Amino acid sequence: MFVSNPSAQKAFSLTPVEIKSIPETLELLEFRMAAEGEAAAIAAYRRTAEQEAAIRAANRKMAQMIEDGAPTVEADYEFHMAIAAATNNRFYVDVLRHFGPRSIPRGQFPTLPEAHDRAYLDKVHAEHIEILEAIADQEPERARQAMRAHLLASQRRYRMLAEQQ
Repeated sequence: MFVSNPSAQKAFSLTPVEIKSIPETLELLEFRMAAEGEAAAIAAYRRTAEQEAAIRAANRKMAQMIEDGAPTVEADYEFHMAIAAATNNRFYVDVLRHFGPRSIPRGQFPTLPEAHDRAYLDKVHAEHIEILEAIADQEPERARQAMRAHLLASQRRYRMLAEQQ
């Protein structure tokens, strides 16, 4: 759920542009689950030490942005791009680059409380840690499942949002 207090659900409203973008966001998340789940698995067995370090650096950057209360969309995107690069397959990088930071849904919904909510961002970061650890441990299936779970959680949140509109 986006907010823990049901009465707070009415405290925000999406702009017309945000409402129109929910279906596209759901489609993109569906696509990303397939593509990025596989990318995480491939990265788990192909990544170099330098690529693992880049994934870790992106993850640390996001943690610092959360700590500082700064916007996290770019750092989140960099984390996913570092994983794509660790596949050593340019098509994964090209696809993610095509979508750019807009592939991170909360960047498309700035009026949502969760876009800036510390608890929510900590949860996203914890999901990233699961993905990172699986890649670092060179466990492809675990990496695939961690990435899919991360994106599925996002997809569920936006489906609930669509149902509220």
